Amino acid sequence: MPIIDMRVRIPVPLTTEYIATGAITTDRLADESITTNKLADLAVTLSKLHAVSRTSHFIGDDTEVSTTSTDWEAVKRFRFTKSSRFDWEHLWFVGQIKNSVSGSTTTLGIFINEETDPRGTISTTKGEYDLVDTDFDISDLPYGVHAVTLKMKATTGTTAYCKTTEFYLTRRPA
Repeated sequence: MPIIDMRVRIPVPLTTEYIATGAITTDRLADESITTNKLADLAVTLSKLHAVSRTSHFIGDDTEVSTTSTDWEAVKRFRFTKSSRFDWEHLWFVGQIKNSVSGSTTTLGIFINEETDPRGTISTTKGEYDLVDTDFDISDLPYGVHAVTLKMKATTGTTAYCKTTEFYLTRRPA
């Protein structure tokens, strides 16, 4: 019977081209196998991180607001700053909205600065709070302070409600 050499030659340095996608997972790593002193300088950079790792919680507010308006009505307003150190690329909204009459529509719009069209909209026809989310690009905004306004509108004769609102900002990869 022939003898088969089962040794595998691993190239040094081991680069990503030799590692199959999904081959390295948390459950396959030994405790303390990756530590700060084992990583080369600049081995982990902002551009290599997944978008979730570049995301920061911006603000949360549980104040319930409502409107009976059938046109956009401002119900909440916040500010954020964009700069060379905080070069935000996306704004992500998570919140709860409902209508006083099941089957009628509540629509929430997210407006930046004095824009007349919303950057993002979300609607529900539920009579109980519906957990909704949307995200949109803000990379076109210049550095400076920007206002985020939540506006709502309801189907004629009903009331639109918004409760929990949270915003997250995602940095542009370096």
